Amino acid sequence: MSSRISAPGVLLLLSVFSSPLWAQDVTVLQARSRIVVVDVVATDSKGNPVKGLTAADFQLLEDKVPQTIRHFDEHATVAGDAPAISTPKMAPNTFTNVVMAPQGSALNVILVDALNTPREAQPMLRSQLGEVVDKLPPNTRVAVFALSDRVVMLQSFTSDPAVLKAVLTQRKRMPASASLQAQGGGAGLVGSDQIVGAFDPGTPIAMFERSITNIVGDQQIGMTLDALQEIGQYLAALPGRKNLIWLSGSFPVDFIPDINSAGGLGTFSSMRFYAEEMRKVSSELARSQVAVYPIDANGVQIDPAYTSALPGRPAGAVENDPGYNSRMSSAFSTHLEKVHGEMRQMGEQTGGHAFYGSNNLARFVNQAIERGANYYTLTYVPTNTNWNGGPRSIQVEMVHGKKINLEYRTGYLATDKTVTANNQQTTPESQRTAFSTVAASMKRGAPTPTEILFKIRVTPSGVIDPPAKAEVPVGAGPLAAVSRKQQRRYKVDYAVNPEDLHWRVDNGVRDATVEFMMVGYDRDGSVLNSASRTLSLKLTEANYAAAVKGGLQLAQEIAMPAKGDYYLRIGVMDKETNHVGSVEVSTATLVMPRS
Repeated sequence: MSSRISAPGVLLLLSVFSSPLWAQDVTVLQARSRIVVVDVVATDSKGNPVKGLTAADFQLLEDKVPQTIRHFDEHATVAGDAPAISTPKMAPNTFTNVVMAPQGSALNVILVDALNTPREAQPMLRSQLGEVVDKLPPNTRVAVFALSDRVVMLQSFTSDPAVLKAVLTQRKRMPASASLQAQGGGAGLVGSDQIVGAFDPGTPIAMFERSITNIVGDQQIGMTLDALQEIGQYLAALPGRKNLIWLSGSFPVDFIPDINSAGGLGTFSSMRFYAEEMRKVSSELARSQVAVYPIDANGVQIDPAYTSALPGRPAGAVENDPGYNSRMSSAFSTHLEKVHGEMRQMGEQTGGHAFYGSNNLARFVNQAIERGANYYTLTYVPTNTNWNGGPRSIQVEMVHGKKINLEYRTGYLATDKTVTANNQQTTPESQRTAFSTVAASMKRGAPTPTEILFKIRVTPSGVIDPPAKAEVPVGAGPLAAVSRKQQRRYKVDYAVNPEDLHWRVDNGVRDATVEFMMVGYDRDGSVLNSASRTLSLKLTEANYAAAVKGGLQLAQEIAMPAKGDYYLRIGVMDKETNHVGSVEVSTATLVMPRS
């Protein structure tokens, strides 16, 4: 007996929507009690993870008031080398959402920052990225982002070492120095170009160059903070702990005064303060269960006052002043400590850890992943119910005086917000909505949920010329980008595991309500097209038994531009339970028909 469900118009979709599937009015829930989640990393004096602790070993306080730990869970890697989960061999253009990694493990995001890394440090950074994969524990889920003039996703979450190595070692995919670098170097980084000049810094030309440097620095740091916020917003909808491993040559800190201004002229004209902005970003990241692991991509740095790389000194230059080297060395040391202090603070505020002072960047990345993979999750309901938007401090201590180092987020903002996909700090699993489920599972590059397992076959059409007359008016949204250009249509054949759906049984007939979704993205994560259909399925027991053997087989189509690489996010959701499964397909991986 065939397991194909016969119904008029079953998911043979040629229509699309002009906005994302989740851009619609939805009902959200107001939480009656706020649950705060705190991830705690415990390490010994050598930085090794401490495992086997219990809730009785911890004391948790908010604003110095003891709190009751409501839930406690340990997340730990398996001792020794865990065998890698083998990836099932699939036919061409066939995919599944079977995940080759433990679902409860932390997610890792490697951010390669070319915007704030000096060009001379970038070759060393690139050369070590491949080594990161060689030492990666099996089944570790990693996504790769890059920051240049903007932040881009180079690779969505995967546990496939071959895929990660290809991304991290292909030079053409790695960003080059950002355009701002040619003007101002790393933001906030004191280098020889900033503290060695060829003319008196008290002159008008010197002050003019400082003003240009300040403008460029403001832009660069603003772009950096915006990128962190964007990454935080992307990760907010994904459940569980996320480790943001940030490889950068400089971090948003305050600019120091010009140490060489004559007679005090311009001494404070170069000062900029970014600590408060960074604290706000850190707070938002921590609220989304994102722990930041900053890594200084400069490696070991040498005091520029004592390097032979200094340029020549013309007669009458400020550098000939007997106290110049001393001032330059002092400024270098002060700024370096300031940068490292900001890195430590960033890590401490979010429950992460800062790494600096070594050229072995690959070892730092793997240490960050190791730290972030072994942690304890504590939850509590605050005794203070005044949600006035003010800051709350969190303190976790070991009882009985155990000497263990603890890393955890140190506070949060007590905002009284409704439960949404981007407000996960106090959202228990029981309050998950259809809105938050779709937002998390259909996001470009998100991990693939496996509550509903399925397999798909994607069949691309040949190139289709646009119609002679536009089908939609000007400015009609994403549809115009498809219908007015050459396009391909992608037919998706599903085989869904019916045992993962909730069936209501009445008089020998099973019925379930299932939504099938597709979203087409460009490389930058912008939605170009989408398709969705909700079906009420009714099966006899015989049909159900056949579906268990061969899967619920259905078909769906979506159109995308013919030229370029795009991403199809394909999902199935049980409308009764909000359980979901999804998979992401890059059109670049498909075998295309000959046009």
